[in-house]
Amino acid sequence: FLSPAGDDRPYYLREVFRCRSALWIVRVEEEYGKTALFSSRMGRDGVSLYGRDDGGISLSGTNLLSFARKGDTGSTVFSADDLAFPKRSRDEEFSQAEKDEGIEKEQVLLYAVSDRAWSNSDEEFLSQAKQAIKSGVTIFQLREKHTEYEHFREIALKLKPICKQYNVPLIINDNVKLAKEIDADGVHLGQDDLDIKAAREYLGADKIIGVSAHNVKEALEAENGGADYLGSGAAFVTSTKTDAGAIDHKVLSDVAHSVKIPVVAIGGINKDNISQLEGLGLDGVAVVSAIFAADDISSAVIDLKAKAEKAAESSVK
Repeated sequence: FLSPAGDDRPYYLREVFRCRSALWIVRVEEEYGKTALFSSRMGRDGVSLYGRDDGGISLSGTNLLSFARKGDTGSTVFSADDLAFPKRSRDEEFSQAEKDEGIEKEQVLLYAVSDRAWSNSDEEFLSQAKQAIKSGVTIFQLREKHTEYEHFREIALKLKPICKQYNVPLIINDNVKLAKEIDADGVHLGQDDLDIKAAREYLGADKIIGVSAHNVKEALEAENGGADYLGSGAAFVTSTKTDAGAIDHKVLSDVAHSVKIPVVAIGGINKDNISQLEGLGLDGVAVVSAIFAADDISSAVIDLKAKAEKAAESSVK
């Protein structure tokens, strides 16, 4: 195709990377060997590419989904200095792209899972959630096991702008339909919920999908199916999920070391036992009552986050 400058010099498509913001980064190479980067946006009629001077070229009808995808760079402004393209073989490029894709490990460091048992109203719950998010929670899962769909939706829509304000991903537990309807950042699926690939097809490639995994077999199946992160446990005996017995910490470690995607321990974790998870290879902890049952939610989050950081730092995969 022709260069975006409008001249007749041909460019050759070299690499395409898809970011979570739906921005595409395309590296093309001029016939004389000069390399350039162009950003793009997916439109109904195809993909339009833009150089740094915003001159455009169109690849209408081209399906770029088959190309390698990279994770979110967090920016929509790019130049040759912003991105590095190390020389790798084609197989290495695709392998690296798969490894880079998905949620960042830092985002699952302190994973809040909601429980409204410690609030008397939606307003009180939303206030508690905001305190937790402001104080350092890195990702938030809205879990409403016994709430009617419309009420669940109402709460989610009120929580969404709070999460957005503090740049904290909002994950919906189990309910893929609701996650899509309110355009949440993602969904968390249990072993008995919707198939991961079906959820991915329904939600789209840019959404986060977490999966519960209780052993290495489930972990590998989830990763191969396209999960972005895993929740594994219960790490300790928990009162919030009476059907979940604690698993051996060696199993937690085996799960963490068996996959490349982030692994979060969940179940009964609090400020007094979180240190027992150090050195297991975990990337974060998911916490329920240690946050929402606390007298001072802000202080609890700050304390838990510091201890989660220590556990993650000691967990080299």
